[in-house]
Amino acid sequence: MDSDTFSNQKGWTNKLNALNEIRNLKLHKPELVLKYGATLLTKHKWRLGTDYWNVCEDVFYASLDTLSPEWTDFTIKALRRQFGQTVRVMRMEGILFEHSGRFNEAMKIYEEMLTTNPLDAATWKRKIALFRTTGKIDEAINTLNTYLETFQADIEAWEELADIYLANQHFSQAAYCYEEIVLSSPENCWVILKYAEMLYSIGTLEKVNLARKYFMQAIILNNQCTRAMWGLYQCCNFIKSGKPDDVNTKLLDKAKALLQKAYQGSPIQISNLLS
Repeated sequence: MDSDTFSNQKGWTNKLNALNEIRNLKLHKPELVLKYGATLLTKHKWRLGTDYWNVCEDVFYASLDTLSPEWTDFTIKALRRQFGQTVRVMRMEGILFEHSGRFNEAMKIYEEMLTTNPLDAATWKRKIALFRTTGKIDEAINTLNTYLETFQADIEAWEELADIYLANQHFSQAAYCYEEIVLSSPENCWVILKYAEMLYSIGTLEKVNLARKYFMQAIILNNQCTRAMWGLYQCCNFIKSGKPDDVNTKLLDKAKALLQKAYQGSPIQISNLLS
């Protein structure tokens, strides 16, 4: 749903429905959330029932993004009065400290929460995000690895860890992360392609052979993926210079044929690029 659709909705129920949809779809529309939420909290509190507290939380996060401290103060105080020092409120207080630049206080809250409940995944992620925000990359890596010992099926966490490793040119570690992701998404061309590129970046004959296999798999999943075609071509050229074989020769010819077909009609003289 776009901004115009949301903006055209009238009445308190439509505003509440809009906020619910924004929350459920994880859309980032802080100005609209603040506008609708403020109206609901000030003019329709008695109609909202228990939804009042969800709206308070929505407005709290929107107020941080829109730099509206009066609403930040209003909502966090209302939630404290209603719920006390619950996990929900403590995490919000930690995020408020983060936005205020009081990182040590935020970390203290997260560590206290994890001591009480080490299975609180959302708080683990806040802690990891805080390490990244403050440039403590080694701590972020260590914390992510600790988190993944318990939450092994969290694909987003594996992707985040891989991204950190890639940003720091730790290709072998990033490739290991993508092995886990590939197991969960074997039909995802983008995941297969990223894994193949990481293997190729490691640069050993063993890893390039494996990369060749995954570039082929990416092409099978998406026969229009020129990036995978170039990857296959580069792998075959690498292997040809080291330990050529008949299979590699056939795959090199296949890569050339695929690229020539893909660039047919293009101003790029593809034959000049294929040695």
